[in-house]
Amino acid sequence: METKIKCNLLLVAVAILSFSACEKNKNNTTDQVVSTETQTAKQEEPSSSNETAKNTNPIGTSSVSGVITFSGSAPKVTKNPAATFPDCSAPKLDPNQLAIRVNDGKLMNTFVYVKSGLPKHNYEVPDSAVTLDQQHCAYIPRVLGIQVGQPLEIVNSDTTLHNVHSLAKESAPFNLGMPKKGMKLTKTFEKTETMVTMKCDVHPWMRAYIGVLDHPFFSVSAKNGSFKIENLPEGEFVLEAWHEKLGTQTQSLKLGASETKTINFDFK
Repeated sequence: METKIKCNLLLVAVAILSFSACEKNKNNTTDQVVSTETQTAKQEEPSSSNETAKNTNPIGTSSVSGVITFSGSAPKVTKNPAATFPDCSAPKLDPNQLAIRVNDGKLMNTFVYVKSGLPKHNYEVPDSAVTLDQQHCAYIPRVLGIQVGQPLEIVNSDTTLHNVHSLAKESAPFNLGMPKKGMKLTKTFEKTETMVTMKCDVHPWMRAYIGVLDHPFFSVSAKNGSFKIENLPEGEFVLEAWHEKLGTQTQSLKLGASETKTINFDFK
């Protein structure tokens, strides 16, 4: 009898231990299921608008090109302002000293850029520097574009003293002397500005104009008046053409995916 009671008690103890173990395994399994479901739900949650904007690639495969023309008679300049400065080494008038350069009715040195319509994005800033040279007492190029934070390398290729005077309003201005041939300086602009005027106080006719943008969609008209802006996304934009003496013009532009369009500007 006593042995039977002991056996029964042993069976009850085993049953209790088995039940406890089963409950523990059940809870662990439930926790794992809940954890898996929670993780799946998090993965399936839609991205926030900021994340979506961040991951959107604003660089496309569309482009716009055209020609800047000039109607009328370009002003004639016969006097070389550098002639009285022997160190300028410019016995003849350097075309880069001209504010209005027209070749067969085509206008050079017009800055063309996307003024509005681009998606908001932190566009990649090139590591390569944009060069502004000083030759024969003239800035070369006279008009150029650069992105915010991109290096601007300023070079003095003349044997005479130049002082590079930036009249930037949105970024910190600077006024630096460059007395030696081959001397180089590197500067950057912190904010967008169209356009930043550069001048030399030693040679008052020297001028350069820099378009500082937060995107890479800009161009400067060449000797034949042509310009081209590539890698644009699809969308509706406003294009502006800027000239130092002739003012600005704007045109609307609608581009589809991988579309190429032509827009021309005519200044008078």
